[in-house]
Amino acid sequence: MRPSARPVPAVLSAVLLSGALSACGRSDDPTGFGDGGKNYVNDPFDGDTGGGSATDDSPTISNLSVALEDFADLGEVIVVRAYYSDPNGDFPYSDDGTEAGRVLLTVTEGEVTLDELAVTVGSGGAAADEDEGFVMTAISDIDPDVTYGISVIIEDVAGNRSDPMEGQYSPAE
Repeated sequence: MRPSARPVPAVLSAVLLSGALSACGRSDDPTGFGDGGKNYVNDPFDGDTGGGSATDDSPTISNLSVALEDFADLGEVIVVRAYYSDPNGDFPYSDDGTEAGRVLLTVTEGEVTLDELAVTVGSGGAAADEDEGFVMTAISDIDPDVTYGISVIIEDVAGNRSDPMEGQYSPAE
């Protein structure tokens, strides 16, 4: 059971993500953003880290970055960036741009699931950089002194889902 004193994590608005994408999305640092906590990045060449593809038509998450960022007006948030590929080319958007895929997040603290979130790319809190091949979302209402587990699945327009990839945010020591 979730402690009642701590708010449930929530996904931030797409407006915030658009600014974050333009400000941070072109970083040369492959490990993501932020310096406020530990940034765990799953490296697909370093054992089985999740991601992958559930079927031949499913998108694949090749890398996941989870980091703490401090936004002046909003405070501290956890920024999640998933690098992807999709054999059908319908993630993050359909060919004609009228439909979008989704990012499915599960946020945990220890063994407790705090929230499960489904976010449509381009609205409702997820932004995509198709040139760099990543989708990004941010989780607000977090306690920066708590360790959070983040599980990410991406779903293309046709409904094909990637295998989950796990990441973690831990406070700085």
